[in-house]
Amino acid sequence: EKGVGTKIDERKAFKCYKKATELDEKNEIYWYNLGFCYEKGKGTKIDEKKANECFNKARMWLSIVLYLCNLKQ
Repeated sequence: EKGVGTKIDERKAFKCYKKATELDEKNEIYWYNLGFCYEKGKGTKIDEKKANECFNKARMWLSIVLYLCNLKQ
């Protein structure tokens, strides 16, 4: 996304984030990044509905992680 060591390619970054959520649907960071792309139109067209869906999934998985961490204490 930031083009470290290569040129910036927002379309490719979007595709990578989307693929990452398909491979590991439980990772809140992947969902957040994908939602950001939809919200800001980075590598794809702006889609507020899809952005909100991604942000909701990110919040859900983060909540589960935090809950499980609290169980270990």
